[in-house]
Amino acid sequence: QLACPLDLGCHSVPTQEQSEPRRKMAEIGYEPTTMLSMVKPFLALVSLLLTSLRTRLTRTIMAAAKHGYRHIDCAHIYGNQSQIGEVLSELIHVGKEHHGRSDFFITSKIWNTNHRVRHCIAETENSLRQLKIHHFDLLTIHWPISFAHGAADMPKDAAGKVIQDKSVHLIETYRTLEHLYHDGKARAIGVSNFTLEQLRDLMAHCEITPHVVQIECHPYLPQNDMLKFCHEHGIHVTACAPFGNVNSKDEPNLMQDPVVVACAKKSGRSAAQVLTRWHLQRKCSVVPQIFSPEHMKENISVFDFELDDEDMKNLDGLSAKPYRYITGTKEFGIKVFADEK
Repeated sequence: QLACPLDLGCHSVPTQEQSEPRRKMAEIGYEPTTMLSMVKPFLALVSLLLTSLRTRLTRTIMAAAKHGYRHIDCAHIYGNQSQIGEVLSELIHVGKEHHGRSDFFITSKIWNTNHRVRHCIAETENSLRQLKIHHFDLLTIHWPISFAHGAADMPKDAAGKVIQDKSVHLIETYRTLEHLYHDGKARAIGVSNFTLEQLRDLMAHCEITPHVVQIECHPYLPQNDMLKFCHEHGIHVTACAPFGNVNSKDEPNLMQDPVVVACAKKSGRSAAQVLTRWHLQRKCSVVPQIFSPEHMKENISVFDFELDDEDMKNLDGLSAKPYRYITGTKEFGIKVFADEK
């Protein structure tokens, strides 16, 4: 088993304004730039909106880079890697901010239809071409479930059910990631949406311990056992849906939970800042879905305060009303997690 080959931190030289919070976070082993995800909401837009989508995407990434974001969380299924590649090319090669490729931490995820060796390699090479880069800083398996390979990302039978390919074992896919790591196509590899049991099973058969595990994590779903296991084995944890689902009216609104609101009022911060600090103080990075420059600036301004023990305890207590926002049932009509409702 190999140690993580890279510092997960931002490689750019911090400005005077950024240097102090970066130094503080470095002292306790955190990557001092909140990770950025700007992709999933675009899945709902149709090709008719492509022009305005590209404009919004360009504006989002440019604003994020200006505010100090460096991690861009991509995936084949998000459908906008080519557009992101155009923006990255502009930032890196013709931008006025003098960014280099090493200033950005770019990730992608292998989709469920491409778990076999040749398909996994082909998707990786295609994603690299789309993003106009030579390697990923992190490459993960997107879901621990395999679909039939073909033209459709969500292959369905006559009854409208997603067609699974249960003959593919996840270790086959992960060993392909190990090959891509050794070949220099990925500087780190990992898994997304895995359970602790699946992670343990994978580690019993792999050469390289996953460098990163990306999972849904927030006070309603703190993933304590997974965090403990990962910390014990030197695996970095990245929290997706770190604020819950702020766009749903039918699910619990974590940002408006009285405990979160009380912590925000006490600290004079926003609910998003409080939740981000909760994650950072648990040694997790986050991939919030944010678009407005105001929220970008707000969410990254979390390195000049800490939550005290009482706040952390109160937020931890929200696990008494558990809730999972991201489920296989919602995404595919297939139960993936034992606690899905």
